[in-house]
Amino acid sequence: MKKAFYYIAIIGTLFVSCDPLEDINDDLDAQQIASKDFIVGVETYTLTDEDYELYAAELDSVEYFASQDLANLVIPSFLADTYPIWGEGSLVEVTYNLEATTVLESISTTEVLTGINDIDSYLATNYETASNGTFVELTYNVEDIDNQYVLTFDDYQSIATALSGAYPEATASMADFGNFERRSDNDAYWSDEMVIEAMNVILPMGSEGDIYVPTFDIYDGGFNYTETIVVEYIGGSYVSSSSEPNVVLVETTAIVVKNNGDWENPYVFSDEDYEVLEQGYGNFDSGSIYKLDIFLESLYPFAQAGDVAPVQYEFYNGSTSTKYGVSIFDGDKWELTPDVIETSFQYGFSNGEWEPDNTIAYSLLSADYATLGADASLAELFPSAAANLNSFGNFNRQGGSTTWTDEALLAAFNILLDNIDSSAAEGQKYLLSIDVYNGSSAIETFTVIKTDGVWVYVE
Repeated sequence: MKKAFYYIAIIGTLFVSCDPLEDINDDLDAQQIASKDFIVGVETYTLTDEDYELYAAELDSVEYFASQDLANLVIPSFLADTYPIWGEGSLVEVTYNLEATTVLESISTTEVLTGINDIDSYLATNYETASNGTFVELTYNVEDIDNQYVLTFDDYQSIATALSGAYPEATASMADFGNFERRSDNDAYWSDEMVIEAMNVILPMGSEGDIYVPTFDIYDGGFNYTETIVVEYIGGSYVSSSSEPNVVLVETTAIVVKNNGDWENPYVFSDEDYEVLEQGYGNFDSGSIYKLDIFLESLYPFAQAGDVAPVQYEFYNGSTSTKYGVSIFDGDKWELTPDVIETSFQYGFSNGEWEPDNTIAYSLLSADYATLGADASLAELFPSAAANLNSFGNFNRQGGSTTWTDEALLAAFNILLDNIDSSAAEGQKYLLSIDVYNGSSAIETFTVIKTDGVWVYVE
């Protein structure tokens, strides 16, 4: 619950013991130094190259942690060796390198979505908390039509060749432009009857009653670029049909990323892209990943500072895997967010060992003592102690009517923390350092935790 600082006594021990290190280690193993508390320290520390070397086996000889779980396993051991005489309530904020590979989140829905606009609307409603840079593999349903047939470039060429004798102008236009001219006043016009005839050239031979739904490119002088019709196989050929096509639901997936508040598709590096970049194996590695940013310069020649380009690419690191990330344009060049970042996390000494800790260290200010000394509720509960605090600006711990007991201090800590951190989450801890008078001026520390909405001592 509370600890006092004792430096001189322990340092003196180092010089008078015959084997000081052994004696201190023995005391630590017993979790006590004769009649003294451990030192309560608060420190910041950045791991060095030499520190990573100490744990080469655990880290596979790299200078970063592959996960936060691994960091939480190794760092407490490091702190125990680095701060052997630090005890309960001690805190160290450690800065270290952490692998931060973008994780692809999976979301599924049975809703029918059509295109990126529907996907954006769905995720905006159902994943509002996603931050920019979040990648999602979304599984959803699309409507599919049985026997749907989308004409290809080769289909247009086959039609143009097969029907060139009957419709020279129309087939010549089709051979040049790869579509059906549908302006009725044009010499290359394809009438409905001619379109049906063309379908009989490229659709497979069917059985009586078979339904096909071909979709083909057109030009009508406006903004219609495709047309879909329904044909039925009757009497040995396809004819126009008024039958309704059979619509089925098909499950599909899409990779999308939140960028600037909207969901969009990342740029996916293709085999052709890797060839352009002279990546013969169709991937990047640690020695060639810089080419990704160079490629983006040609892909987005008019980029502005702050623009973000989400990407999906293959990466080789002993084996090939798909990676996702964002590259940011700084006004001069693109820079892919690194897979390894420098981050910080706090560790605390509790119940005899170092562990990840959310404790906030706070030393009371002069204004805090003034506020607590003038607090009406404290004056009512502990009138003499509150009056003493108001007069001297510290907590009397000598005993007697003006002393602040642990119970009284806890009441004061609740008022203080509700004032300075009213939105503190359940489980938040504070290490509070207070000025006391116990015959002489001193500092005492107390650790409290928010439990069921109130602050209690950490035992």
